[in-house]
Amino acid sequence: MKVAYLKYFVLLGLLLRYNVPDIVVAYREQVHVIAAERAYLQQLYVTQDEVSQKQKIVEIARIHLYSALTARLFPFWYGTPWDFNGTTATPQKGKIACGYFVTTLLRDAGFELERVKLAQQSSEKIIRTLVSDEYVVRLNKLAMEDFVNAMRRMGNGLYLIGLDTHIGFLLVNGSNLQFIHSSYSYWGGVKSEPVWKCRVLVKSRFRVVGKLLSDEQTIAQWLLNKKFTTVL
Repeated sequence: MKVAYLKYFVLLGLLLRYNVPDIVVAYREQVHVIAAERAYLQQLYVTQDEVSQKQKIVEIARIHLYSALTARLFPFWYGTPWDFNGTTATPQKGKIACGYFVTTLLRDAGFELERVKLAQQSSEKIIRTLVSDEYVVRLNKLAMEDFVNAMRRMGNGLYLIGLDTHIGFLLVNGSNLQFIHSSYSYWGGVKSEPVWKCRVLVKSRFRVVGKLLSDEQTIAQWLLNKKFTTVL
């Protein structure tokens, strides 16, 4: 009952915000707008000759991607049910597994990737496909307090985090750490929850973290619409 009410209010809030009769239509509109924005930034990037100007555009793209994912795409998915075999590409329609949630959201944000093939890989391979090794950190077997402190030292931003049998996004904003994922817990489905309250994160002994938007190579590939080759 609790999940049903939460899902209802999330949907109601989104419908009121976008003033449309169909949440799917609103989501697709957001995806199209984000694609157009990426194309515009790409044009700016490729026409610049100076390295300093290209770096400024990369920084703009970084901020844009952060907002596109966290504020414009994630909310549509909250309440979408989880299933181990869930492969839906549409929020609130069908069910979605954790790997498919990650690859679908990144694809809809403009990452050129193999949505299905990548979703079926281990969490570490998904992260290494999207983030250069120098931006990947392993924080295995740490007590939860030590893990949280390590993430705060790494700084604010949007991370990918792979666990023993799970993957999702980790949003760090000061002292607030939120895990955005398609959860297989009893109160499952796509949700954003404080890391301390996420049992799968607390209990996992394996934690690999990739700072998705700090990697300039990742941002450049997104800008230029270059394909991310799945690590096997």
